[in-house]
Amino acid sequence: MKEDETILAITSKEEIEKVVLKLKIFSFKNLKKKRYYELSLLQKNTNEKELDEYFTKFDRIKLIFYRKRLSGYNNYDFHYEKDDGTYIVYSINLDKMPPELINAFTSDKNFKNFLRIISKRYDKTLE
Repeated sequence: MKEDETILAITSKEEIEKVVLKLKIFSFKNLKKKRYYELSLLQKNTNEKELDEYFTKFDRIKLIFYRKRLSGYNNYDFHYEKDDGTYIVYSINLDKMPPELINAFTSDKNFKNFLRIISKRYDKTLE
């Protein structure tokens, strides 16, 4: 976390659903891709087809971080748990129209282990 931002972890199904409602009207193709996203794809060798396929699997979203910055440029990090227990993260600015995809990547780490680790920092109820 940077000094100019605060992060709120959203974990309850009800709160996740409220945020996801704003996202459901868009497809992956509708999102405006930021240059950082495109550079990240190359750097991390991310499969964009997989990102597209998972995007509308909103029931797979298990955690959302809301990043609030002093600059006013805020975004949500949506953590989707994959079938194999790993996860995908989509960082999206929902204040822009169309929403801006800042970054998206897959992680080969186990999502439940990740949740345990971050629960120590953000919220004991994440486990």
